[in-house]
Amino acid sequence: MDLNLFDNRKREDSFIGKFINELKNAFGNTMNKNEENNVINEYNIFERKKIYLDNKSRKGNGLAWIMDENSVCISEDGDGGIISIGEITLPNNAKVGEVYEKINGEYMYNQDITAKLEEIM
Repeated sequence: MDLNLFDNRKREDSFIGKFINELKNAFGNTMNKNEENNVINEYNIFERKKIYLDNKSRKGNGLAWIMDENSVCISEDGDGGIISIGEITLPNNAKVGEVYEKINGEYMYNQDITAKLEEIM
């Protein structure tokens, strides 16, 4: 429902005008809270995935998770961070969401770690 239909400047001080303004504020705050929760949820998923990769890299080779078309999360020796995709050399057919393991200086697709990362929510 569009609450602006009832918005009349002459009624701003009236009970109905105040009520409508309170409704607008309540809906606005709810939407902002939902957006904030979505951002927090996405960040928490990212953190869980990064921790998983950091733990895996502590026990073996470095890992590179392609987060989007511009960003890669690198994890080496149990620590990692986000870098630009242009800063490392990945196979030409690399896709968003995939994880690559650094073996003998080259990144190779790792199906098992990619599958596990997709399960993390």
